[in-house]
Amino acid sequence: MGLLTEGTPLRWDESLPFIEYVKQHGILQFINLYNKYQDRCCDDFKWGDELEYLLVKLPSDSRSAQLSLRAAQIQHDCTKHMQAVTNISDKDKATIHPEYGSFMIESTPFVPYGDDIASLLDVERNMFCRKLWIEQWLRSDEYLMPLSTFPMLGVDDGHNTNVGGSVSQSDFISDALINPHPRFATLTRNIRLRRGDKVEIYVPIYRDVFTPKHENAIFMDAMVFGMGCCCLQLTHQCKSMQEARNLYDQLAVLTPILMALTASTPFVKGKISDFDCRWSIIAQSVDDRQCVEKYLIQKSRYDTINNYLGLNEKFMAFADKYNDIDVEYDERAYEQLCEHGIDALLSKHVAHLFIRDPLVIYQDLIDSVDDETSSHHFETIQSSIWQNVRFKPPPSLTTDDIGWRVEFRSMEIQFTEFENAAFTIFVTLLAKAILYYDMNLYAPMSKVDINFHRAHRRDAVRREKFWWRACYASPMANNELNLAQLSIEEIICGHGKCLGLVNVVRKYVQDVVQLSTDSDSYRVIDEYLSLIEQRASGALLTPAQWLREFVDRHAEYKHDSALNASICRDIVEVVHGINHGHIEPHGLLPSDVDIQRRYYHSENGALKQRTDADDDSMENGVLTYDWPFDCGKKRPNHMDR
Repeated sequence: MGLLTEGTPLRWDESLPFIEYVKQHGILQFINLYNKYQDRCCDDFKWGDELEYLLVKLPSDSRSAQLSLRAAQIQHDCTKHMQAVTNISDKDKATIHPEYGSFMIESTPFVPYGDDIASLLDVERNMFCRKLWIEQWLRSDEYLMPLSTFPMLGVDDGHNTNVGGSVSQSDFISDALINPHPRFATLTRNIRLRRGDKVEIYVPIYRDVFTPKHENAIFMDAMVFGMGCCCLQLTHQCKSMQEARNLYDQLAVLTPILMALTASTPFVKGKISDFDCRWSIIAQSVDDRQCVEKYLIQKSRYDTINNYLGLNEKFMAFADKYNDIDVEYDERAYEQLCEHGIDALLSKHVAHLFIRDPLVIYQDLIDSVDDETSSHHFETIQSSIWQNVRFKPPPSLTTDDIGWRVEFRSMEIQFTEFENAAFTIFVTLLAKAILYYDMNLYAPMSKVDINFHRAHRRDAVRREKFWWRACYASPMANNELNLAQLSIEEIICGHGKCLGLVNVVRKYVQDVVQLSTDSDSYRVIDEYLSLIEQRASGALLTPAQWLREFVDRHAEYKHDSALNASICRDIVEVVHGINHGHIEPHGLLPSDVDIQRRYYHSENGALKQRTDADDDSMENGVLTYDWPFDCGKKRPNHMDR
């Protein structure tokens, strides 16, 4: 979502006189944040997730699917309705945010989750409630879709008659697909103007039996192809800056593994890609580097991090080997940060962010911003650099309610709330275990980049090997640097004496959270961990692989790597059916997971409770207070035929 500010953003040529001012004051604001909060301690472990969805229309008069561009109106109506309702618990509410596309909606929990088992067990319920809130404002032909990208975007998305708009100047998409908030169009236009041309995006095509010989790549030319992708992201607040720096480092190593496990982007621009993930598409879609800068700056604004931040024993033992790639940074900013007592690692991290220019400068928020009370100029830079993990200082110099945080950004959206909750809870519990056991996942940064590239590849879970530390029977930190290339199954499930990450989480839940293995709460968590295990072992498919197999069996697929409107319609309908429990997706979910029974009472469609926690609104596991809307779900047209 980024920094959504009300005001008048400047075009690129208008912003040029103010770029250095914003950067200089952004550095000053970070210094002020650091000075105020460097010793902040003992914040509670709070956290949350972000889920993004597509809005799709299924016309009744044709076998096609189109994007619905009503996201802004739906967000407004849903938010207004939720604010007016007083008889619903906060844990069943949501915050609905705008996203880049006018066909996209983002949702987050209404209040952060806490450091307790009840919060973990509320995640799936809250994700389901968010969907219910949004779906009440959809028209009869509109569907809220947990798809990473719309398969026919730029080919047959219902809005291809007005291409070549002044913002993106795309040959394939209309500017109407961009959210009306001024930040998004300004980002799009200013990236194009700064680089001197439209963005160029290439993804390798999947070569099938009848794929035309001359087709080697899928070409796209607009930011919406990347920023129009949906994902699952997490943010965890740590007790201190030092803990956040350590967690940032450890989670960075995990990002390619979790991206491969959640892969759900096999189709782009009406074609079948040879990649399973969205990341490379987005990286290219926001790449504002000019030609000469590509020799000086190695990565896009949307890419992997370049250096670790840890100032701890396990990092310092091999610091030069871990931070083994060149880091481009603003030398003046680096010297200024160091002069103010900020250590070299963190100074270089911030100075690296400031090699980028601010892309969205608001006319009325330049010299009116007070560096002693605001972090606006720092966030202007920070929020427009999208890396696999993000180190987030407290956002305000005037309020103390939010501490040092780490954002985990690589996962792709899944078809069901069960899957999204499973990955959310797995990463969160693993983050807690990493901190508790002081685990050491460090690998050379160059190897993490290699892992990230491999994670994109088709069926990476089953076909690729990833650089990983040799692991042992104990999760405690081991400072020997001994790397091997392991499968995701070996990393997640363990091998030989290696516990594997899932079993580290189980050990943490039993030893630290102290859940009995025969408790209802443990069984729910173990359901989630079982999904992770089965996906890692290849017993269950990623959404990307499931979709590939679905299309491969489709009667209208000609094995030429191309989709059509009817195939796209069926993709939307089957994913909607899976999400709502009307279709059982063989090979995608554990055999004992029934989505229909999981969320609805067999008689009246009431949302089921998934926790052991006491709740005055619960009776026999079913919500007893009245929802301000109908919990029944509509079905795509083909479900009634």
